[in-house]
Amino acid sequence: MFFFDQIKRKDVNLLVRQTRERALHLLSISDVSLLIIDRNLEDCTGLELIKEIKNSDLYFNDIPIYAIGHNDKEEEECIEFFKSGADDYSASPVAPSIFQARVNKLLDWSIKQKNNPVKLSTQMDSSEIPGILQLLETEQSTGILQASHSKDYAQAILHKGKIIEARTEYCIGKDAITEILAWPFAQIKFTENDDAPDKVEKPKALNISATLMDCVLDVDIYNDAKKRLDDTELAFVHGTKSLPSNSNRVAKQVVTMANSGLSLGEIYDAIRVNQRHLTLMIDQMIKAGYIKIAPPPFDNYLKDNGQTLRSIRTTESLEQCKENLSKLLFPLAKEVTDVPYASSSILIDHSQPSIILAGDSDTTVKRALETMLKVAANSSRVHAKTSSQRKGEKRTTLIFDKHTTIDLVCSAQKLDHHYLSNLQKDYPSCSSIIYCISSLDNPSNQANHRNLRKLRNVFSVPFTVALLSEPEEGYEPTFTFECGKCTHKLKIEMSLEGSIGTCPICSTEVKTPDCLAYAKEKLHIVENVPIVTLPARSDSSWTTLLSMICDDILDTKTYR
Repeated sequence: MFFFDQIKRKDVNLLVRQTRERALHLLSISDVSLLIIDRNLEDCTGLELIKEIKNSDLYFNDIPIYAIGHNDKEEEECIEFFKSGADDYSASPVAPSIFQARVNKLLDWSIKQKNNPVKLSTQMDSSEIPGILQLLETEQSTGILQASHSKDYAQAILHKGKIIEARTEYCIGKDAITEILAWPFAQIKFTENDDAPDKVEKPKALNISATLMDCVLDVDIYNDAKKRLDDTELAFVHGTKSLPSNSNRVAKQVVTMANSGLSLGEIYDAIRVNQRHLTLMIDQMIKAGYIKIAPPPFDNYLKDNGQTLRSIRTTESLEQCKENLSKLLFPLAKEVTDVPYASSSILIDHSQPSIILAGDSDTTVKRALETMLKVAANSSRVHAKTSSQRKGEKRTTLIFDKHTTIDLVCSAQKLDHHYLSNLQKDYPSCSSIIYCISSLDNPSNQANHRNLRKLRNVFSVPFTVALLSEPEEGYEPTFTFECGKCTHKLKIEMSLEGSIGTCPICSTEVKTPDCLAYAKEKLHIVENVPIVTLPARSDSSWTTLLSMICDDILDTKTYR
């Protein structure tokens, strides 16, 4: 947009957003004086965005808007933009001097309105909000107080320094004030309006100073509960007590979801109530014994593994497997399709070790399976047939030589208890599980955490966690984490770990975390569980990984 170069004012910071979502997010967390909206954005039209802003009840719906259209539809567009709520309009291309004059006029008016003593508009931390409310009480102010944080919105009506109505999406009265104070920060706007109290049907006056004393205490109680439930990947198990039959609907939903294996984050997403109320309820239910926080997936990891592997005959075959792998030359000469199926002369011994391959992406896991088959085929010059017992599952055998084989299962995506129990019966000699991860955003973390917990409940064997990438994405995959201030999801290449950038929404400085450390934290992976990054189709990387897994099994069996 060439006209941005024409804005030459030292008192103005220019922020550019090219999508509806990013524009609205910016408005919800920033103090904006003027919007310049082009006819077309990446995900909607400028007209649609203006209508959404002006028809909302959010505090930024009165920010002046300068619309830019196109010459080919100037008359028609001008009428449409003004009807939708634009304050000014120009058809592009517009003369730089005219554009600058119109921008200056709207900016001067907007800044004057913001500096008007009867109006307050600013962003602040929650700790500063009580001071603002007490100032309005001292000045006996009458009008409308609007507050927003991310997608949350609140409004309070004041009459002569007292709050006569307060509302958020789920809260009213004093509870609504508590909700505002519980936000980490908020965009606050107060407009004096003597007619505002007349719109309240049943006013109930709240003394601000007295109300704040109660609300601050409630916020402290909530913050304590939030510290105990600070990890959205937390899972739950049945408590020591049954929930009373006369409990409310939400409490029954929480118990049902918690006992079905859903994480705390998934419960938050599924139950459409105020998150603060839900956090306090879950905290109370844990204290009362109706649900319990489940141990992390790898609790008692070393002890369980040693007991399991001592009963499996592994040593000789794994030592031979390692020796065969060490002889391979890269790049591998043969594809799986280039070698024949194994003849009956090769005895496949299903009592030998087996490996289960699972993960969050069916496509990526199957590519890893194909790579492992290719590695084995280049060792033995033959390969085994593949079968399936369930949709999405693949069962085969890695043949390294005439006497050395390892059964390999690419598991189905849905890891329910019935399926895993049958898998354990079919593969009692399972000696290792490779869990493949293709994404580290919040929904994926929740699903991966749940799957790892399900697998660990059935298989007490060594695990290896692999962060997989595809060749077209480079050697390392991308991963997603959230901005600490505005919670916008940031997708970053793993090779950029440690680098510093800015959030495109709130412009906060963000440091890219170490991807392996990030995965360990989010998935509660203990030190003894290997976690690596490698491409799904890298022959040499998977050869090294297979050799490492053999060592881990042998080490676990012998020494732990």
